[in-house]
Amino acid sequence: MHRNVFILLTLIMILSLVGCTKIYNGTEALIDKVREEIPIANADDAEIKYAGMCGDGDIVLIWYISGNEYQGHTYFPIECEVTGEAEYKFIRSFNIVMDERCSDVCILQWGRGYSFCINNPKCKTIRITDGTGTYDEVIENDCYPYVFYTNGVPSEYVFLDSNGNELY
Repeated sequence: MHRNVFILLTLIMILSLVGCTKIYNGTEALIDKVREEIPIANADDAEIKYAGMCGDGDIVLIWYISGNEYQGHTYFPIECEVTGEAEYKFIRSFNIVMDERCSDVCILQWGRGYSFCINNPKCKTIRITDGTGTYDEVIENDCYPYVFYTNGVPSEYVFLDSNGNELY
């Protein structure tokens, strides 16, 4: 008898914990969560905006940018589960190190591939080489920040300007 009561109470406790997971409606609603997670001073006052999203099934990587044109940018991706139309459950956050080869470009090895966040308008193409060959990801004008995901681990990637020259 005591065992059945213990099992019932355990199940009720587990179900109540699962039900407590916060669901965020839209990418703007996640900005408060980003403020909690972001590793910068004065995160409560920082200007934070949505940069873009990429995904692999029901799990997505949502990129945010803090800062403005008068200060340096901090890039901050968070992993979420899609629970409904424009509804997200926060899973975890990542700290990013900027790509040293090109300013305002961030790369994260995530899932089974790589996610890129390009906020440098001089970057017009990302040339990716992987096991299937070499291909170009072309960024249209006025699409910055530009976020995309490549499913697979590239052996090489380079960032090119409008003339096909590598950006440094």
